[in-house]
Amino acid sequence: MVRYIMFDLDGTLTESGPGILNCFDHAMEKMSASFPADFDKNQLIGPPLSESFRNVCGFEGEVLEQAIRFYRERYAEKGAFENSLYQGIPELLTRLKEEGCVLMIATSKALPLAEKIAAYFQIDPYFQFIAGSLPDGRRGKKQEVIEYLLQENNITDRNQVLMVGDRRYDVQGASECGIKTIGVTYGYGSRSELEEAGAYAVCDDTETLYDAISDYFQRQENMGEGSLQ
Repeated sequence: MVRYIMFDLDGTLTESGPGILNCFDHAMEKMSASFPADFDKNQLIGPPLSESFRNVCGFEGEVLEQAIRFYRERYAEKGAFENSLYQGIPELLTRLKEEGCVLMIATSKALPLAEKIAAYFQIDPYFQFIAGSLPDGRRGKKQEVIEYLLQENNITDRNQVLMVGDRRYDVQGASECGIKTIGVTYGYGSRSELEEAGAYAVCDDTETLYDAISDYFQRQENMGEGSLQ
């Protein structure tokens, strides 16, 4: 059985919070706007940009598009690199790759930026395929990104595929595509958020993540065909 593992990028492979929040602040300053005083900015890490600006700030139409442009102009220049790999990620990817797993990235981030970040941190050789949103905002939802990845790689047996992510968007997007998700709490989502979204398992570090991945595929092999309930 071929084992396909899709990783989210922000909050799963890289600790991207500082760069993302700095770019949100930049965009809001350019828009002469501000976040609510009691707003937890960490909620901005994970959802598509359009969703965050729309739901939190009430931006629509051209105003929304302008805010996204301001965000991306700083992100491409600085924000993408105000970032670091989580502890244990290179070792985890090496181990999975050596065991024959096919590794991919499924992110709501614009594809050119996702590719740039993977190359910057020298993790791109681990991944067979990187899927992201389009620069014009299309394919922005996680379900759309995952479905695109599956179609482009001709993956038909979705029991062979596992998603790894840190937010409910990862769990929900994968579920809409018929795929299980392992959530990680070292990112920006809480255990309760991931469990309530329906994660197959929730892990606190890369060691337990490796064990959960192995457990999932071992159960699939033992069950043969059919989805894991």
